[in-house]
Amino acid sequence: MPGFVPDLRKRPNRTPDWYLAYLINPRAVLPFSPMTSYGYLSRDEIEALAAFLSRLKKDSPAPEPISTKDIPETPPGIEGYQAGRSIFFMYCVGCHGESGSGGGPVGHLLSPEPRDFTDAIWMNKQTEAYLFSVTTDGKPDTAMPPFKDILTAKERALVIRYVQFFADPVARERMELRFVLKQ
Repeated sequence: MPGFVPDLRKRPNRTPDWYLAYLINPRAVLPFSPMTSYGYLSRDEIEALAAFLSRLKKDSPAPEPISTKDIPETPPGIEGYQAGRSIFFMYCVGCHGESGSGGGPVGHLLSPEPRDFTDAIWMNKQTEAYLFSVTTDGKPDTAMPPFKDILTAKERALVIRYVQFFADPVARERMELRFVLKQ
């Protein structure tokens, strides 16, 4: 069936850990995936399938560097926060968890574990351009996939602006309170 069976010749680069998480719980990794879980297989069988799929990886050129001017503007305040929050909950919670600490439903299956966005020391050292680049092109040698073909540039910008709130619990609490009051 066209559209339901991926063409593995055009498959984006993924790590064995990403495949492991995807095969066990596909919708935790990609929420609209039509794929069913292979959780009924033994761990050895799933790992063998993940290893096979990751070997199909094709060489891809290094992504172009991204500068801050390449990042789309997003609405300030609660409007942008809500939009980024919705996208994060749709696409990122499976690995990074609701709290952004990396403890999502499949996060423990990945090595290295997903980034902990509540680590203020690490987050404060990251530029928006770096975060946007990783969200756009993925991160080599991790299970972080590229989202450039899934999310628009503006949606990726909204996600990184939302993620930045994890490093500032006071600002995040204020936004969450506004979010609840607006409901």
